[in-house]
Formats: sequence, structure tokens, C-alpha cells
Amino acid sequence: MDPQALLALLFLFAGGTKLVLPIDVLTGMGSPNQVHLPGLFIRFIGVCEVLGGLGLILPGLFRVQTGLTPLAAAGLAIIMLGATAAHDNR
Repeated sequence: MDPQALLALLFLFAGGTKLVLPIDVLTGMGSPNQVHLPGLFIRFIGVCEVLGGLGLILPGLFRVQTGLTPLAAAGLAIIMLGATAAHDNR
């Protein structure tokens, strides 16, 4: 499988989970010393991950605006940098 497709599937799964699960379940998941984020912010991150995952695949699939794929990848990298910074600050 193409690494780009695998990365897109991982972000689609992670973001989809954040959109489907109830907010109280999302905020209660993880270890006791996890970073606690507001539920609506977690939903926003889920939307960004789903859109980023789609942005990795759809432009190349339809051969339209393929220059958007690097922008989607950069957006997902920013999300991951934010996650790293949030976990380093706990």
C-alpha cells in the first residue's frame, strides 16, 4: 500500500473517531495524567484530521488541484506539532 494512502487512512480513522464518539467518552479516554482539552476543541481537531486525510488522497485521485496535497500534509504536520507540544507541557 502506498505510504500516502496509509497515512490518509490513519488520519481519517483518528479524526472520524473524534467525530463519532460522544464528547464525555473522548475527554475520559487516555491515562490519568493526560492533557485535558475542551470537547469542542477535540471535535475541531477531528474535523481537521478528516479534511487533511481527504486532502492527501482526493487531489491525486481525481487529478485536480494536486498542489493541495502538500498543503494538506503541512496542515497535518502542524496538528502533530501541536499534539507534541501539548504533551510535552504536561
